Amino acid sequence: MPRNHAYMITGHTRSGKTTLLEGVVKMLDKNNIHPGGFFATARYQEKEHIGFDLCFYGENTFFPLASNTRQTGWMDGGHFWFCPETIEKGLEHLNRIKDGSYALVIIDEIGIFELEDKIWGPGVTRLTQQTSIPLLLVVREKLVKGVSEKWDLEVRGVWKTGEQSLHLPGLIARAILQDLSIA
Repeated sequence: MPRNHAYMITGHTRSGKTTLLEGVVKMLDKNNIHPGGFFATARYQEKEHIGFDLCFYGENTFFPLASNTRQTGWMDGGHFWFCPETIEKGLEHLNRIKDGSYALVIIDEIGIFELEDKIWGPGVTRLTQQTSIPLLLVVREKLVKGVSEKWDLEVRGVWKTGEQSLHLPGLIARAILQDLSIA
């Protein structure tokens, strides 16, 4: 099976990675590319960042993914506690994806846990071993090399938040659309 093509959006914590991703997805939608996968959006309470919710593309339902306070039955992840039921939903979604299901799969975000085969790690491994679907990944800047090496990805582009920010969603979407039209 050929290596999966990958595109990465990167940046530091709270630098606008998911916001940039949302702009790319809007441009892809305008070109009838409707991705599989999911994104994590920050949850706030009275302007305080208290966690993250997970939303699957094509749905408007948010599931609690992480909290900065201890939650009974949730997994301790250091700075955050993770909801095992939401992780299970995310992995089930990734495990249902087969070649032809989507033109592109998005995962927001891949971090140190995934490199240790936790959280989304097993799902990414299955995708890269059993499909050839291109991936758009949100990855912390310091983990880009580790992510591309772990899953033997053919990285087609890495874009950092803050660089040409007004035009970046269009640049990323055009790169993906160009590659998809060739595939």
